[in-house]
Amino acid sequence: MTTSSENKVQEWNNEEQPLNRRRLLTGTFGGLVLTAGGLLLPDWLLEVEAREGALGGSKGGRRGKDHKGRNKKRKHGDKKDKKKDDAPRGAGLFRATSLTVVNKGVNPLDCSFFYRIKTGLDDYAGPTANGTRTIQPNESYRYNPDRYRVGVLIKQVLGPADIYADVRNVSFFFPRGGVTQGASLDPAASKFGDAFIAEQNFSEGEAQQNQNVVLQRVKDDSKGGSRIEWELIVR
Repeated sequence: MTTSSENKVQEWNNEEQPLNRRRLLTGTFGGLVLTAGGLLLPDWLLEVEAREGALGGSKGGRRGKDHKGRNKKRKHGDKKDKKKDDAPRGAGLFRATSLTVVNKGVNPLDCSFFYRIKTGLDDYAGPTANGTRTIQPNESYRYNPDRYRVGVLIKQVLGPADIYADVRNVSFFFPRGGVTQGASLDPAASKFGDAFIAEQNFSEGEAQQNQNVVLQRVKDDSKGGSRIEWELIVR
């Protein structure tokens, strides 16, 4: 015949047996935990599995019933996956660049426009084609793609030769611009030709001319928006 106290001791031993077994396994196998399925897993892996919801979601996680705060939309992934480019969005510390082509000659100008994506402080990827336009005599066209560096290719301006004007804002000192010339120029393929108006820094109002081509920097923001404004004039 057993007493009430003996029954309580026996019940306590039965309750402690799984716990003692777990402690024994943990001590013997260096941090291994016996799971409900009879597998020996490291205790840290058990916690990871619980966070991921791989234990049937009994401890929450992404795939469990109890998400424990994971029902809110994650926002940091959007920043991580966002495609990088240099497009300014309105006024800022550095102005974007616009280029106006002015036709003061007697023949139409066949123009192809380009921009470059900023890859470093003053480094850029190669030119990206961004549309074409024919500018009639006594007309002009302002190319304003909201980029720091832009250019225009004009076919057969100097007899059979093409010209390519490339202008940009820079981090330090005055913005820079220049014009190259050559046969069958192809900026997208890095075929720029030879210097026609040497690349240099331009202050506001400064102009450089060679033959019938003038490259000038006009007053900043004078044509709307926060821009470094350039003009390429073909006479």
